[in-house]
Amino acid sequence: HLTYLDAGVAAEQEGAAAAAPLFRIALHGWFGMVEAASLDYCANRDCDRASVRELLVRSLEAMLGGLTPVLRGKAAAR
Repeated sequence: HLTYLDAGVAAEQEGAAAAAPLFRIALHGWFGMVEAASLDYCANRDCDRASVRELLVRSLEAMLGGLTPVLRGKAAAR
C-alpha cells in the first residue's frame, strides 16, 4: 500500500508543478482585471459595488474553472 500511496503523491506533485505557472499567470491577469474594474468603478460610480464584486468573483471562478481543460490538454499531450 505504501508504494501505491507514494506513486499517488508523486503524481499529484507533478500535476501541481505543471499547474503552478498557469495558475500564476491566470491569477496575475485577474489581478489586472480587479485593478481596472476598481479604477473604473471609482471614476464613474454608475453601478453598485455589490454588482462589481459579484462580477469579479464570478470571473475568478470562471478563470479557475478554465484552467482544468488546459491542464488536462497538457497531460494528454505528454
